[in-house]
Amino acid sequence: MELNHLKLYGTRITPLSIDELNEFTTKTISESGKQQILSLNLHSLYLQFKSPELNRIQNQSVMRIDGMPIVWLANQQGYKSVNGHHRVTWMDWKEAFFDMCNTNGFRVFYLGSKPELKEQIEHYIEENYAVISFKCNHGYFQLNSPEEEELLLQINQFKPNILLVGMGMPRQEYWIDSHAARINANLIMSCGAAMEYMVGYVKEPPRWMGRLGLEWLFRLVEKPRRFFHRYLVEPWILLYYLITYKNK
Repeated sequence: MELNHLKLYGTRITPLSIDELNEFTTKTISESGKQQILSLNLHSLYLQFKSPELNRIQNQSVMRIDGMPIVWLANQQGYKSVNGHHRVTWMDWKEAFFDMCNTNGFRVFYLGSKPELKEQIEHYIEENYAVISFKCNHGYFQLNSPEEEELLLQINQFKPNILLVGMGMPRQEYWIDSHAARINANLIMSCGAAMEYMVGYVKEPPRWMGRLGLEWLFRLVEKPRRFFHRYLVEPWILLYYLITYKNK
């Protein structure tokens, strides 16, 4: 499957629909490949302007379009073929993703969330996707520690087809980049709070809001202190970055 990478303000996007993402996943695993799938939304676009290291990581990964504003920016930059079908957040993809893993009997390791959610997440997968071989570890471990080394050993002993990393952006991206070469997995994917949405720990915005590009408003109303800077301050700084980038 040939991927179409497009450049958008110094980073790249990989326009793929849910079906195409599933096809890419199954093909990579069937061919014993090794790939990374990350996501680009306004927040990660903003962060890559502040971090050349994150920009480097994004430019060597498959970049899923995670939000309608990225679709709109791509259209504004002349990529008219990019459309709403290419906007695939984990909230849109999660059921189709786990159905695909279940159908194929894939081995999935999830690294992320709080320690107290581990059993709940494992129980959810066992109840709903019994064919998947699934293992879970919380994401609150100390970096560069014996605990982390033990975790890497645990992942490699499990031999997952897919490693999901949900430790928040950009921590998850930096961690994936630092350890990908040592990890025995066909695909390593950032997934943010996907598992927390699945088990109901985090409330999911109505899907119609996502299609209209209004998920941010739902999150802001739900948790204003957490998301005030991301949704009411960052976009204006990002606008400055985009304007100055365009005029370079």
